[in-house]
Amino acid sequence: MAVSRRSVALVLLLGLAVIAAQECGDSSVHAKGAAGNGQQDDAGAFVVMENDPSVGIIYMAAGTYRLANSITLNKPIIGDAGAVFQAS
Repeated sequence: MAVSRRSVALVLLLGLAVIAAQECGDSSVHAKGAAGNGQQDDAGAFVVMENDPSVGIIYMAAGTYRLANSITLNKPIIGDAGAVFQAS
């Protein structure tokens, strides 16, 4: 089966659209107010991310994210090395 150049270009464009749909800056808890310093309660920022339909993945930069309350997250979370939760 021969694949046309047009088909390949369409697949590449669709793939790039998916990748461009969300960048780490759009999904970072820091963008929603988390400090990641182990002092500030960061639970609210995670809840905001969870409830935002435009966020597909929650990203945590390296840091200590203090959670003063129990929260439930259903979205996937990715984090840099050194990104940890601290319950208090």
